[in-house]
Amino acid sequence: SNHSMAVFKLLETVTFLNGRECKYLQERDATRKKVKDIGLQLSELHAAFDDYKNKYALQQKLVMDLEATETKLVEVVQERDTLLT
Repeated sequence: SNHSMAVFKLLETVTFLNGRECKYLQERDATRKKVKDIGLQLSELHAAFDDYKNKYALQQKLVMDLEATETKLVEVVQERDTLLT
């Protein structure tokens, strides 16, 4: 009787610990999935930021080119006006 009671207690303890381990493994897997999702999000944000930086640099270049063209246009107009007078 004592042996069967000890076996029952042992089975009860093993079942309890197995349940705790299963819960831990589920939490671990859920956390790993969250980390993976956050990593993907971070990669997407890095790509979007790099794209933004490239577009911003292009925009800055276009603004500088426009300013240079406007300056050249003013010079050409002044030269034309000088030649016409």
